[in-house]
Amino acid sequence: MNKRPLLPGVAKCIVLSISIPLGIFALGCVVAGVSLSKNDGFLSEALPLRAQYGLTATGAVTLVVTSAGTCSAFTRTGSKLQRALLGLMLLFTVFLVALSASVTALAFLVSKVTDDVVKEHLIPVDGHLSLLEGVLYHSIQSAFLLGYNRCSPTCFLTDKVQEACNANFPNSTCARQQADPAYLGLFCRHGRKHVTYTVPDQILAFPDPSASSIDFKDGPGSGPARKFAHWVNWACMPTLEENNRWQNELLMHDLRRHENDRRPANLTKLTRDFLAWEAKNEYNARLWPSYDEALQGVWERLREKARGVVPSEMSIYAQCYESSWWEHVSEKKPEPPMLTYPNGTNMTYEHRQFFSTLGPKGGVGIPIGPKEVFCYCAVRGTDALQRQISSPKALKWAMLAVTICFFTFALVSEVYLICCAPRYSQAVLREMEVQATGLIAPRPDKEQSDVVDA
Repeated sequence: MNKRPLLPGVAKCIVLSISIPLGIFALGCVVAGVSLSKNDGFLSEALPLRAQYGLTATGAVTLVVTSAGTCSAFTRTGSKLQRALLGLMLLFTVFLVALSASVTALAFLVSKVTDDVVKEHLIPVDGHLSLLEGVLYHSIQSAFLLGYNRCSPTCFLTDKVQEACNANFPNSTCARQQADPAYLGLFCRHGRKHVTYTVPDQILAFPDPSASSIDFKDGPGSGPARKFAHWVNWACMPTLEENNRWQNELLMHDLRRHENDRRPANLTKLTRDFLAWEAKNEYNARLWPSYDEALQGVWERLREKARGVVPSEMSIYAQCYESSWWEHVSEKKPEPPMLTYPNGTNMTYEHRQFFSTLGPKGGVGIPIGPKEVFCYCAVRGTDALQRQISSPKALKWAMLAVTICFFTFALVSEVYLICCAPRYSQAVLREMEVQATGLIAPRPDKEQSDVVDA
């Protein structure tokens, strides 16, 4: 009895197993692209128009190809139509195998480099970066700056926030927040336009830094920018004591570099601001006849102090802040008082008065820059960062499994169906069906080739 071989059927099932899921994914891309192009939501603003059209076009092309692969599984094995459909699917599968293999190799490399970067506390060893390290470092920098700029943060001490909330909004969440020790808190000035923000909970919420994990549902408002600030507050921001110690270290380090200079010049902004502040205080106290003499006197005193300090190994924060890979460090400037809600609408008089009590000079925030916040994360946030990248690290094993078990088997099945599967004539196939149903007994004396030459 003639029997239909099992292998072509298995190969067709494998082709279906890749074409149907990819077809569903492609249909989702088409729907998402069309929806984004006609929607005015947050994602539509974040994605450029050409990216939305590209998503739609990619989904449409993939849908056509996967439809051809699906149809090939239901056509006669070895027919010209099946080979034509499978040829189209084969080209697409070859592309997917190459892409998947490349992504898998890249995932293994990135995983190793990421481990090294986290172990180095985001500070390049000896200041030298390989190509992949440079890409990773600057990708982290770009993502960090994107979140920072969208947030446009101001900085207040958490004990001052808790004190003001307790006096003005005793039933609020921020009135019950931990006040000791005092942390530097990062609070977003910008947010989503369509969200109504409540004062003070959605603006001044500060998570518990000692918590083992963070729940963004408790965060201030919604959107990636405000989630960025909430994560930074939980994982990175230091206490006031830690920050003062690090800033003093940077000051002493800069003074030691210029201890032989007769006049203060080429100093960092931190040192210039400290000199100006000390000189102004002493001049106002009438300790010097002029401001210039006060500035020179403070400079001489600080130089002597720096000479008396025994040089020690720089802290992680100081190494990060003085590293050269982060280019175009912006000067730290005091943020003006908050006069509008994060959605852009003007604050009420009551709320403006409340925020004016959070900082000196009518609510001016503590000067803080993006690299400074980034270096806080280098000190305190690497453990949290390690947990954040644990899922991407698992991607390498998932991609390896997909490349071997999914795309490679599909590629072999398609090549087999095109080149190696037996090709039966229509008459032989009809006779197989009849024999399988048992309606007509087979004729042993019939001489007919089961396989038709290509």
